[in-house]
Amino acid sequence: MSEVPSPQLRISDQDRESALTALGDHLSVGRIDIDEFGERSAQVTAVKTRGELSGSSPTCPNRIRSTTGPCRS
Repeated sequence: MSEVPSPQLRISDQDRESALTALGDHLSVGRIDIDEFGERSAQVTAVKTRGELSGSSPTCPNRIRSTTGPCRS
């Protein structure tokens, strides 16, 4: 069994890059526009913890907290 990471755990560069890639994917298929992409990219770049990362986008396509699972509305 794997543990759920603590919201206070600092995110890695890889976590941040994964979130930015997910945003780019949403942009490329038209789920978000360039303005929202810019805003959310700035948020992802600024966050330091998993809690901040997951809190920066609560809904799909805004859901960037997990880039490995399917996007849900």
